[in-house]
Amino acid sequence: MYKLEPYFSSEIKVQPKQTIYKLPSYHDDLSDVQNPVQGEVDPVKALELRQLRLIEELQSQALKLNELLTQKGKSSAPTQHEESKKKNVSAPVAAQKLSTPEPKKDDNDTKKNKDAKKEARKAAKTEAKNKVATGEQSVSKSSHSTSTGSDLTWIVYEEKKTIETGQSLTANLPPALLSTKPSETGIISLKVTKEDEVWLQRLANIGAKRKVAFEGFVANNVKDSKNTVRTEQASKVELSGGSWNISCRVAIWKVLGAALGIYSNSYDHAISSAHQHQWLTKTNRALSGKGDLDYLVREASQFLSRFDALSGLFEISLADVVLRSVLTQKNQPNNVELWANRIDSYDIRAHWTLQPICRSCTGKIKFRDNVQVFAIGFHRRPNEQQMGARDFVYWHWAQLQYHNSKVQLVKHVDKVITPFARAYLTDGREMLFDLEGMQREEIEETLARSLGKTELVERRERLESIAKLNPADFGSKSERQCICEVQGQHPCTALLHAPKCMTGKWRWNHNLI
Repeated sequence: MYKLEPYFSSEIKVQPKQTIYKLPSYHDDLSDVQNPVQGEVDPVKALELRQLRLIEELQSQALKLNELLTQKGKSSAPTQHEESKKKNVSAPVAAQKLSTPEPKKDDNDTKKNKDAKKEARKAAKTEAKNKVATGEQSVSKSSHSTSTGSDLTWIVYEEKKTIETGQSLTANLPPALLSTKPSETGIISLKVTKEDEVWLQRLANIGAKRKVAFEGFVANNVKDSKNTVRTEQASKVELSGGSWNISCRVAIWKVLGAALGIYSNSYDHAISSAHQHQWLTKTNRALSGKGDLDYLVREASQFLSRFDALSGLFEISLADVVLRSVLTQKNQPNNVELWANRIDSYDIRAHWTLQPICRSCTGKIKFRDNVQVFAIGFHRRPNEQQMGARDFVYWHWAQLQYHNSKVQLVKHVDKVITPFARAYLTDGREMLFDLEGMQREEIEETLARSLGKTELVERRERLESIAKLNPADFGSKSERQCICEVQGQHPCTALLHAPKCMTGKWRWNHNLI
């Protein structure tokens, strides 16, 4: 082996030139802000970092203010009490010095010392109680002097307990909606574009449960409501109420969320509202075309790996409803897919519990006697052309089971593209129905006209059931007046006397023995 000597001295440090650029990691929210590359800093993330630092400074300032208030209450309040206590204690001590200039250590002295110690302990306890009382009064006075008008606490606290279910364990909770004190907006007018119809429809469904009326372009049939939203389709988004107008989509979402009780600006929900504002801003950027929707999905997947909802809690909030309406793609990350399924299951559950009349026995579809099997295929998450089949199953499936107990009913869920209905008859024939683009009323009329019994046949069967006599019945309106007319039964005692051993008088006459 040979060795090549360098042309320069070994003391010179050579730094290689960086020829490959760095990519920030999306696994950490603040990685590209904490370690920025020159010329590649995201202004949005830098603003978020500044907001976090500002929140930390506010929290530290609040702690210092609390300490200052407590120290002020302790130092100023107990002065008068201490002076009176000193006067009361100094008098007996002076008298004792004058009467006994040279005390001796006796049993009486030990008892006096014990009594003095007990009195000192009691005085210390009362003094501590007075300090606490005067400290609270001073704090309340100082808070009143700042013209707040309410006893506000500086510590932000959010109770980890659902409103609807009342459970505090965050694991495997059923989907529940965030419940805050709704704000009274009165009658407001909302103009939306065609792209905003999806999130507006979801908010209208929540308004049907929270008794907030939506009228016009999107309606929910709620009457006698304190809050009413009149919707209409326009070229831009705008919300107006009396003398004020709002054209920002994020602000409009917040106003509607406050009216529905799923968003709040109060100090009790400061953390939740901060998270929601962040996700509403990102959703607005994606809707307006200024942001990337795929990048937003990756950020949501990262956030949902630590929380159950976008509000930082485990309840569905305004940000969850709005962002779910924007995500229309089927293939999503695992965290986002689980989160979307929870929101969709809550929407379906809330929709299915609105009208209990669907489980009643009313219904006009009674299949003919030659129908053996009836099958229907539908989608659980249909589009606009496939909604009729799912609504028909929801409203009329229990009625079909009640009126057609001898017919086998089969449901095919999410197996075909086009919703259909198929009937199998006794002679081997099959009847196929294409249900795409049909409403549930049209499907009901079509099946009742082609497979159902006519009114004349139903009336005849009803009369036959009334006139039908059961051979086991007996009485004045039956074929047999008495059961004794049946062969093998004992004759009627009105015609033929029964033996004494079968009479009750003979069986229970104990005087015979």
